[in-house]
Amino acid sequence: MNIYQLIFIVFAFILTLIIGFLLGFRFGKNLNREQNNFEVSLRNKQSIKEVENTNRSLRDIIIAKMEQLQQKTNVDFVALAIYDVMTDEIRWRLAIGASNERYKRIVIRMGKGIAGEVVQLNRTVKIENFPYDTIGYPIEYPIILIEHLRSVLAVPVSFQQKIYGVLLIGQRTERVFEDIDEQETKNVGQEIAKELERANIYDRILHEADLDKTQSLDQQLYQNDFIQYLLRKQKESNKEKKGKIEFEVLDQSIVEITNDVQQTLIYNMEVIFTILNQNKDDQTNVSIGREGNYLLIEFKSNRSILSTKETFGQLYERIGQIGGSVISYREEGGFHLVMQVPVWSYQNPFS
Repeated sequence: MNIYQLIFIVFAFILTLIIGFLLGFRFGKNLNREQNNFEVSLRNKQSIKEVENTNRSLRDIIIAKMEQLQQKTNVDFVALAIYDVMTDEIRWRLAIGASNERYKRIVIRMGKGIAGEVVQLNRTVKIENFPYDTIGYPIEYPIILIEHLRSVLAVPVSFQQKIYGVLLIGQRTERVFEDIDEQETKNVGQEIAKELERANIYDRILHEADLDKTQSLDQQLYQNDFIQYLLRKQKESNKEKKGKIEFEVLDQSIVEITNDVQQTLIYNMEVIFTILNQNKDDQTNVSIGREGNYLLIEFKSNRSILSTKETFGQLYERIGQIGGSVISYREEGGFHLVMQVPVWSYQNPFS
C-alpha cells in the first residue's frame, strides 16, 4: 500500500463519519419533532378528556346529591331548574323519580309557577295540597301537573346572593313538609350552587332581576287571548256536564304568538273540543309546549273516534294552510291528536 492509497482510505473514512453525523443529526431532529408533536397531541387529548370527565362528573355529583336528598326526605320526586336572566327563562334540567321526560320541555317565566315564584322572591315556596292552596291557576304549575304531585317544597339554588335556579321536592300524596325537610333541601341547594360556581359555566347569568320586565310579562300573560281562552275553557268544563278538560302549559313563551295565530288556534281547538267533549264521562288532557319554532298541542281523549280522517279532515287542511301538520290516531282506551304549528316563523298567507 502506497502513500496515496493510505490518504484515500483516511479521507473516505472521515467523509463517511461526516455524512453519518449529518444524517444522524437530521434524523434525530425529526424524531424529536415527532416526539414533541405526539406529546402535544397526547396532552390535548388528555385535556379534552379531562373537560369531558369534568362535565360528566358535575352532572353525576348533582344527581348524587339529589338522590341523597330524596332518601333523606323520603319524597317521590326531586327536580332541579336553572334560571337564566338573559332570556328570563327557567327550565327544569334534572329530575329524580320522574314519570317521564316531559319536564325537560317546560319553560317558565320569572314570577310564574312555583319555580318562578322562588326565583322572584328568593325564598322557599310550599304547596301542601295542590291545587287547593295555590294563588294562581293550576295551568301555571306544569311541573306539578305532569308529575301528578300533590305536595311540593321548592327552595332557591343560590350561593353568595347569586341565584342559579330552583331545587324542588315533591310528593304524589298530600303531605305537610316539616322544618327538617326544608333545611335538608336548602343545604343541598346550596351545595349544588357551589358546584355550579366551581364549574364556572354560568358567567352570563346575573343575580339582579328586571322587575319592570317581569311585570310586563305578567300583563302579557293575562292579556293574551289564547291564555284567556284556555282559562275560560277549563272553567266551563268544570261547570258544564260535557266532560273534563285539563291543560298543561309547558312553555309560557306562547305570549309571543301573534294575534292571527292565536285566533287560528282558538278556532281549531274549539272544533276539537266540540268533537271530543260531548258527554260528562269524556275527558281530554291537553299539553301545550314548544319544539324549536313550532308550537305543539297534544290532545289525549278517552273518547273513541271511528274515522279520524273523516272527522278531522278540515282541521288537517286549515293547519296545513299555515305550514303546520296534524297527526291523529286511535289507541287503546281512546284517541290521540298532535297539532304542530310554526307559530314563531308564521306569515299570514292572506296578508
